Amino acid sequence: SQAIVYGAMPGGVHAPTAETLPAGAMQVSTLSGIGRRTGLLGADHKFNRAIGDLAFAYGATDMISVGLSLDGRYDRHWGLPPSGDDGYVGDPHLIVRIATPVGNLRVGGQLGVWIPGKDAPSVAGSAISVDARGLVSLPAGPGVLSLSGGFRLDNTGPEGGLAPLAPQDPHQPAPLRS
Repeated sequence: SQAIVYGAMPGGVHAPTAETLPAGAMQVSTLSGIGRRTGLLGADHKFNRAIGDLAFAYGATDMISVGLSLDGRYDRHWGLPPSGDDGYVGDPHLIVRIATPVGNLRVGGQLGVWIPGKDAPSVAGSAISVDARGLVSLPAGPGVLSLSGGFRLDNTGPEGGLAPLAPQDPHQPAPLRS
């Protein structure tokens, strides 16, 4: 059985596998979380973040899956001016994955289009970004070892009006700059 996580596609939150959904299969996934951090920008600073993802995917063929992930987050800051600063950010993500078996391996590729918005619900057209990655997965006992590599055309910087996508987390944009 496949592990279904981010984007309602096979793989993990940060590590997609070179697998697709079976032809005609539909998948829905949700992710959520909440965190709190103190002392980030100063001794009295407190920061809360709630995240949520709702995703849908469809196995167009045995080799091709298409997904839509509606990602969002709510941030709230206390202890720094302006105290009580908060905001919602939406980040829809369209994903197309192609994969096929080659001997004992599975190989494939994934194309993603990010359509970020500064204040949810919104879209910042100049910030639309694209990423592409190659995928290789190998059965490893009860699990799967997956490798990926690729590039991102990130338009979310100052020209796009948003903070760049965080390199450590390909699924969530970095906090917005004021």
